[in-house]
Amino acid sequence: MPGSREVAPIVDPLRKRFGAVMDVETLPSSAALSARYGNDDGRLFLVRPDGYVAFKARVDQGARIERYLRSALGMERSLGV
Repeated sequence: MPGSREVAPIVDPLRKRFGAVMDVETLPSSAALSARYGNDDGRLFLVRPDGYVAFKARVDQGARIERYLRSALGMERSLGV
């Protein structure tokens, strides 16, 4: 996971828009996380409450997570998107 300054432009808007239904955490680099989820190359993970990974993307694909959340939460219909 990159440093928090590197992901802030992607994560902060997600936190603002979806903060009522999700928590955002920046995890430190670790061998255990890399072994489980892949190299420490700047990935964003959306983890469901039951622990399963619902979605993952590179930091430069942060907009994909927003689209996924909007779809999963039914926000397209309510926003007319």
